[in-house]
Amino acid sequence: MFLKCVRFNRSSQRKYAMIIEELCCQFSLADLRKSTNNFDDRHTIDSHAGVYKGILEHNGINDYDVALRQIYGTQNRRFLEFKKEIELLCQLHHPNLISLIGFYEGKNESILVYEYMSNGSLDRQLERGELSWKKMGENVRRGNTECESANNVVRV
Repeated sequence: MFLKCVRFNRSSQRKYAMIIEELCCQFSLADLRKSTNNFDDRHTIDSHAGVYKGILEHNGINDYDVALRQIYGTQNRRFLEFKKEIELLCQLHHPNLISLIGFYEGKNESILVYEYMSNGSLDRQLERGELSWKKMGENVRRGNTECESANNVVRV
């Protein structure tokens, strides 16, 4: 996936470890506002968690569906949680996990930008009856089989 990212040059002061700068994009607030029509209510996925659906453009040619999670506050604890989440999720890449694409950090808010999953979260699918426990068990079994065939040790 190719998206427009803000990169810091070597002379700028680094706020994050090199691995974050290499693996995740740092987006501008203007691009994220544009992607959600200024965080319009019609783009809300989960109002309680501050999650919005957005569409990011790349050179005006391709559009990418993304989910944006807003985190408000300037407290040190919030900042540390935000930083830890970025450090962890930028390094995780698995077909069964939602990928963190990038982030924005401002004075009073921070935003995490994730790959958008059109089917929603697992708890919502279970709640709505869209995914049965039987189907979920079959998927877990299939995943374990794939791991075992790749000579990975699986402990459940």
